[in-house]
Amino acid sequence: MLESPRVITDASEQVISRRDFMPFGEQLAPDATYRTASLKYDNGDNIRQKFTGYERDEETGLDFAEARYYNNKHGRFTAIDPLLASGKSANPQTFNRYVYTMNRPLILTDSTGMQTGVKPKVEKPQPKTFTTPAVKIEDNDRNESIIQIQNYGITGKALNGEQVLGGDGKPITKGNGKSADKEYGIIANVSYQAIFARDGIRPDEGTKVKLREDVTETLDGKPGGGYSREIELKSNEDGNSFYGGDIVGLTNSDPDGQGPSTKVYKAEQKLALAITVNGKDIEIEVRTNSIEVNMEKNTIDIKETTKIEEEKRPK
Repeated sequence: MLESPRVITDASEQVISRRDFMPFGEQLAPDATYRTASLKYDNGDNIRQKFTGYERDEETGLDFAEARYYNNKHGRFTAIDPLLASGKSANPQTFNRYVYTMNRPLILTDSTGMQTGVKPKVEKPQPKTFTTPAVKIEDNDRNESIIQIQNYGITGKALNGEQVLGGDGKPITKGNGKSADKEYGIIANVSYQAIFARDGIRPDEGTKVKLREDVTETLDGKPGGGYSREIELKSNEDGNSFYGGDIVGLTNSDPDGQGPSTKVYKAEQKLALAITVNGKDIEIEVRTNSIEVNMEKNTIDIKETTKIEEEKRPK
């Protein structure tokens, strides 16, 4: 019931005991089906606060409500309400001086024994405030003599119930196709540029250039799965380079805005180009990145770990 301690834990957050109450405060006895010993319903504890926080007198079974005692078995106080001002002519129920919360225990409480009933204050969790993360990118030198992927732009962003946008400014969708809106956490918009040598392998004119991304994840040091996706790149005016965007980071659609439960996200990101050359579809591995997102430090780091050498690329 309202403001009643139902689960008691120790310093290590292990459950010591549980209890349930009827609407007017009578404590329910353990049973063999729902309130079992394995759930700690028959465990004793030294907590005297019972129904709505009233201290229970173990000898009489009455609850101490400050100004008077309350009999939870009858749903009535043992004495009249000493606060005469609590009687209101606009509500005849208030003239019953023994009744508990005007017989509305599901929505009202009486913490002092001197009120006909007040609604308990419900404190809504305050959304966590996220600040723009510090973003660092360690990149390879630009070299137009080979095919490569260049991370040429990255912008950190703090999310507070906002919609997640990709590097192209369009909303990001989840695997189920729904928009990733009302997200909390930190992300970075990453821009990629694919560079083709003028005298080397090049995509056929008018064909699409796609960046394939294969990611293996760890969450707080534990395997977190992974994903694969393709990003279509747009051509620059020179026709030798193509660009596109993506996001990295930690997000969570927690309605209370407390952010992701994961503290450190790490990933290995393998990038490859899917292009059409002389009418044939091919895929070219170009680089591997290590990504680390640290919620506690508020940082996002991207570092190139493997660069595919020119002689390993298709001719």
